[in-house]
Amino acid sequence: MSIPLAILAATIAAPADAALRPWDDYRATMWISEVPADAAQADLFFQRLRDMGCNAASCYPGMDPEPFARNKMPFYVENLTRPLFIKGDRGWDQAWGAFEKTRDPQCFIRKPCLNDPNVRDQARRDIDEIVGRYRSYAPFAYDIRDEPSVTTSANPFDFCLCDLCMARFRTWLQGIYRTLDALNAEWDTQFATWDQVRPLTTDEVRQRDDSGHLNYAPWADHRAFMDLTFADAVRDFAEAIHAADPEGLAGLEGTQMPHAFGGYNFPLLLPQLDWIEPYDIGCSREIIRSLAPDIPVVATMFESDENQLARRLWYLLLHGDRGAIVWWSPECLDMSKPDMPLTEKGKAFARTFGELTGGIGRTLIAAKREPAEIAIHYSQASIRADWVVETRPDGKTWIRRFSSYEAEHNQQAAAREAFVKLVEDCSLQADFVSTEQIETGRLVEQGFRVLVMPRSYALSDTEAAAIEEFCRLGGTVIADGVCGLFDEHCKLRETPALADLFPVDGHSVVFQGSGRLPPTRADLAARVGPDVRPLEPELIMEDPPGPVVLVECQYEDGKALYLNLDLTAYLGLRLRPGDADAALRELLWTWMPPDIGRPVRVQLHGTETPAPACEVHRFATPGGEVLAVMRNPQFRMTEALSAYGGNETLEAPISADIRLYREGQVTNLRTREDYGRTDLVQATLSPWEPIVLRLRP
Repeated sequence: MSIPLAILAATIAAPADAALRPWDDYRATMWISEVPADAAQADLFFQRLRDMGCNAASCYPGMDPEPFARNKMPFYVENLTRPLFIKGDRGWDQAWGAFEKTRDPQCFIRKPCLNDPNVRDQARRDIDEIVGRYRSYAPFAYDIRDEPSVTTSANPFDFCLCDLCMARFRTWLQGIYRTLDALNAEWDTQFATWDQVRPLTTDEVRQRDDSGHLNYAPWADHRAFMDLTFADAVRDFAEAIHAADPEGLAGLEGTQMPHAFGGYNFPLLLPQLDWIEPYDIGCSREIIRSLAPDIPVVATMFESDENQLARRLWYLLLHGDRGAIVWWSPECLDMSKPDMPLTEKGKAFARTFGELTGGIGRTLIAAKREPAEIAIHYSQASIRADWVVETRPDGKTWIRRFSSYEAEHNQQAAAREAFVKLVEDCSLQADFVSTEQIETGRLVEQGFRVLVMPRSYALSDTEAAAIEEFCRLGGTVIADGVCGLFDEHCKLRETPALADLFPVDGHSVVFQGSGRLPPTRADLAARVGPDVRPLEPELIMEDPPGPVVLVECQYEDGKALYLNLDLTAYLGLRLRPGDADAALRELLWTWMPPDIGRPVRVQLHGTETPAPACEVHRFATPGGEVLAVMRNPQFRMTEALSAYGGNETLEAPISADIRLYREGQVTNLRTREDYGRTDLVQATLSPWEPIVLRLRP
């Protein structure tokens, strides 16, 4: 059994079901820095927000709720508590600066400690006081903390090694391992008593790795414990909100990418939340949609250009968002003038918000997404193992591998995104499936046909057995070369976990390309043999030295493919449409079961050529099936929120033939155009907005 499942079963529970305030419409929300003190000016301020299409606003603790109520403007209250670090917190800055100078592990004592009952009690009192001030106004949501973290963002740091955390860590380990002998065997340690047990710091696990000892368990188990600590603190604070306002929705703003640090273990974190505003980094948005499809999700909008904001708003609505937060009021209203006119940025939102808060927005929010037949593996243990492997070149500078850098350079995150985009560009959809879900049979239970495993370094025995069962019963399993090398605690296995599915000699890691072995993998090569080849993310499909599929095996009724291919290159190729990106999409189809998907084909008008970078969404509604077709941009979200650039080839209209999988009565829901009974719709696809079709039998 994996660590996260043991945590969930033994320690942490999701919030109890309650009659929470409904969030079943689109919340176009303005982030407000201040409300004019003069009542007439405040009323005009809220009228201007409505002029730009906003139907909700933020309220910071201390703001007067009366102007919101007087103007019938729904609001949420943000930043209810302090212990969850945000950028600029002194506790983080001081600890980080001291460790950079001294490398002293004493710097890893978090102040405040999230396991300190006094810290928790004070936070609950703060929440009770703030919620009590606003609950009679029925806020549509409460935000526990903006950009919360165990560290700050997803920055690496070995919080927390205080005595209280170490005592709880040891108790937790006893629940996992039962005996000290079992822990020592897994960790490759020689502790004589439980009181001696302590984790490896990142510096120490780096030294172990540099010596060729590829067992990261004493470090990875501490990271898992801190993920639990973060999720449990969020649960505690959410329960405080529910106690103070039983109908209130408790959530987090500014959540980070899945990572070894920061607390962003989404299978643990999401069950504690009623709503979330994530930064879409490392496929966070798709992971959240997959693992928690019913909680409201919003995104913060920084765009000023009408086309760019329309593209992102529509894209996110189709991916399941139930609103947006606009940053921020002085950029959208000219508050230096008495009549507070909308700025160009404010005017840019009006048209799109008008549609999204209207009938079509309600239709899409209420619709049920067509179940995906392709699963993508989500493994927190693999994320931890990958971080150690990827940071080998950094040496002691790992402390400066901030989340802003990870957002741009983490290759496991790029591999996840490449598979997502490749599937979407083939007019198919995929869901992420977690370790815990796989262990409990979700692959078979939900009817998935394919499991994709991008950089799935670490698997539990239970997880591996479930994947083998899925394949035995007819599933297709696709792995990319480093599958199951470690167990769920991040200890290198003698034999890969799925050796029966992928009969590759030893730990061979063979990827297309020259086979040059970077120094960062030399120790791995020495450990497992000279056949090891690394992941080389920049390689493209030019003159490959070997086959794309290194191993393809029939396994009873299913199929397993072990790829000699690094797909991260697809993220660049798809934005330069040509033979290479088209070849990769054709390859994906050769790996798929022949009857998958009932796909909707989007082709360049009058040809059999698939239109590049187009995504198809399929929904069930009481009035018939809804199909949305939209160009598929690549938002390079970063910690600095620089979302744009690189999509220029997708920013021109294309004439397309949309070939439906069956004939039906087709209507354009946005223009009301009736296409009659057909299985072919010819349309001009805007680079900024979707075409939304209703298909009736």
